[in-house]
Amino acid sequence: MEPMNLWIEKKTVFLIIFFILQSFYGEETAKISENVLALQIHGFVNEERKKTGLPSLEWNDRLAVVSKQHSEDMAKNGFFDYINLKDEDPSERAQKYGVSCAKNYGDTIKTGIAENIIKETLFIEKMNSNGKKERKAKTSEEIAKSAVSIMMQKKENKENILDPEFESEGIGVSIDKDGNVFITQDFCIGSFQLEEKNQKPFIDVNLLEKKIHELVNMEREKRRIKKLQWSDELSRIARKHSTDMAKRNYFAHKTPEGKTPSERAEENGFVCQKKYGSYIRNGIGENIFQNHIYKSIAYIGGKAYYDYRTFDEIAESTVEGWMKSEGHRENILFVEYDSEGIGVVISDSGEIYITENFC
Repeated sequence: MEPMNLWIEKKTVFLIIFFILQSFYGEETAKISENVLALQIHGFVNEERKKTGLPSLEWNDRLAVVSKQHSEDMAKNGFFDYINLKDEDPSERAQKYGVSCAKNYGDTIKTGIAENIIKETLFIEKMNSNGKKERKAKTSEEIAKSAVSIMMQKKENKENILDPEFESEGIGVSIDKDGNVFITQDFCIGSFQLEEKNQKPFIDVNLLEKKIHELVNMEREKRRIKKLQWSDELSRIARKHSTDMAKRNYFAHKTPEGKTPSERAEENGFVCQKKYGSYIRNGIGENIFQNHIYKSIAYIGGKAYYDYRTFDEIAESTVEGWMKSEGHRENILFVEYDSEGIGVVISDSGEIYITENFC
């Protein structure tokens, strides 16, 4: 097979040669160039996008190789489906050729290939005035126009062609010995390039603790509730609990042995006692949260790519999570609390354990 990048560079030459042949030999005998037909389809697809104000799709050389291979597979082995005889879907087939497509949506990364397939024919059959069937050869342009017209009449195919998220496409054509034209059109989602060096960011947990504390106080200030003072003692107790959860892989206010937050605090020599007239309240309050250092993970070609949270995103999503939970929210806004400590621990796997203790 001729490398796709070579024939793309020579597409003008192919078109000139094709039309010379067509005019010299006539429509009946002109040979259809699979590569030229692919480019013509690409042109008509972009005309449809322009009608709706969408930008043109870029031609994707590497994706065209994937499309061409699937069309040849269908033509050779007599099937017509998005899934090949090896049970591989479009994205899996693309990965074999080292082709990956991804779009960064901020909170997630969407990956994959979208695909249209269509089966056309080289000839038009119709009845003549004598009642006999006549077969007339189509031109390359007629096949291209017909293929795009048919796809635009099918809901799923039309949605792919007019999807604003798609930025490039590759088209592959293969014609079998019976004149059947197999067309595969593959679309690349976005143009976001996944970095090879996808290093885990360094997070200073001490600064993160203070940032969360600051955001908690902002929630109290919005409601004119007195700010919480930072307590190093409560912070150490909170950090011990976060460390224990990370080490022993659990997430709960009580330890596996059944120790409560107040019991853990007392073990560390901290007693929280509040006097309300004749009533004395003992014990600390606690919020816990399990976050993650990354928002999403994508596996492409056997490699893992992470969309990591920033320092601010970790702090903000933690407090947002607490404020959306009734019990945690009540602790944050409880007017009788006047101090707090926060403990953050990040496990080797990227899990973030956060404990917030109040007094």
